[in-house]
Amino acid sequence: MARDRRTEILDVAREVFLEQGYAAASMSTIASRVGGSKGTLYNYFDSKEQLFRAHIERECALSAENIFGSADESQDIASQLLDLGIRYLATLTSERVIANARAVVAEAGRNKEVGEIFYDAGPRAGGERLAQLFEQAGASNKLKIDDPQIAAHHFMALCQAGVYRRRLFNVGGKPSAKNIRTDIEAAVRTFMRAFAV
Repeated sequence: MARDRRTEILDVAREVFLEQGYAAASMSTIASRVGGSKGTLYNYFDSKEQLFRAHIERECALSAENIFGSADESQDIASQLLDLGIRYLATLTSERVIANARAVVAEAGRNKEVGEIFYDAGPRAGGERLAQLFEQAGASNKLKIDDPQIAAHHFMALCQAGVYRRRLFNVGGKPSAKNIRTDIEAAVRTFMRAFAV
């Protein structure tokens, strides 16, 4: 039962953070929408910062599951990267994730902690998971990579080079599956030219 209440609080907090931004969002507003008192919130979260951290960590965990959860390790490395890249870019350009990214970017200039929370739970954690894949691919002589962490960030940057940037700045609307695939095919080709054995 306690877990359900915590989930309910996080669901409402997500709405409030995205509508109002981190700075303007208040524990009072969140408590009012949840249908309880601020004391109820403080039973689960010690502060707004802790609630925001839990919100970001949950959103990033959902994204990571979408991206890495259905990986097929029996495929050759280029096919793995194509599938992973398509899931990555589709997730990044989804309404939920793009709204969170915009909210964090808007707040990070005023509050460094907000940017650090998001970076640690999202790009850093995702980069570490991708680096593990590259480390294994290097060990089995599928890729020639000196630094798997740097290679992971290079691959993520290649995936973000097209429709993601337009989406982030609200140019052109949500990309089609074809647009996403085209961007990722180009990213994989470029990456493989640099790192294929």
